[in-house]
Amino acid sequence: MTWAGYLAEYAAVGLFGAGVGVGELVSRYKDDPWKALRSLPGGLYVAINAMASIGALGLILTYDWKFGATGGAVIPTRLLVAGFGAMAFFRSALFTVRVGNSDVGVGPSTFLSLILAATDRGVDRKMATERAEKVKGLMSDISYDKAQDSLQMIASALMQNLDPAEQAALGVQLEKIRQDQDITDHAKSLALGLALATVVGPEVLEATKSALGEEILREPATGAEAEAHPTAPEFLERSKPRGMPATPQTPSDPSEGP
Repeated sequence: MTWAGYLAEYAAVGLFGAGVGVGELVSRYKDDPWKALRSLPGGLYVAINAMASIGALGLILTYDWKFGATGGAVIPTRLLVAGFGAMAFFRSALFTVRVGNSDVGVGPSTFLSLILAATDRGVDRKMATERAEKVKGLMSDISYDKAQDSLQMIASALMQNLDPAEQAALGVQLEKIRQDQDITDHAKSLALGLALATVVGPEVLEATKSALGEEILREPATGAEAEAHPTAPEFLERSKPRGMPATPQTPSDPSEGP
């Protein structure tokens, strides 16, 4: 086989391995999977999957393993085994040890778990600030009592292929928010928005808010509440000293008399 043929095989198997990593990240970050893939930790995880497959193909070619295939089936078999079997190997455990009350697998899966955990932390840190700011902007004027049922119902209905297991998990999470009596209406609104944005995405959440319109918005503050929490211009106006000049005046010359 020529060098071009070897390079083509390594490129193909690298794409297979990268595809496995991409699929795993997409399944873990449903609210914005492409942003997770573009992040440095996400790219590193995809690269590790690709390198694992390339390394597996190198071993297969070095030892001339054919896995029982003959003729024209040898190359496709090698590519599939190296591309998808490498990460299956990395997810395996050679033996299990008892640590406290848990069984911990020791083997290549330990290494992959550490890499995946580091990727999760890195991607979460990068996306958390953006997610919080976006949800804060969407939910800041929404009343939780008005939106708790309709917002979830419309957002779920807009998603045609929402998995039933995800819907069930979302329902459990929203029920916990509903039963929590120790947080304010505003905090519940933010928690509701974060839970929905994680499942359906911020764009669908924004479209749902727009569709429901004013019926889920918080009533403007009036009376005693408005007096207790004035807006910035009102507060500044109230704080201005009365009966005093707005700017300091130059003292008059004593020789000029009073």
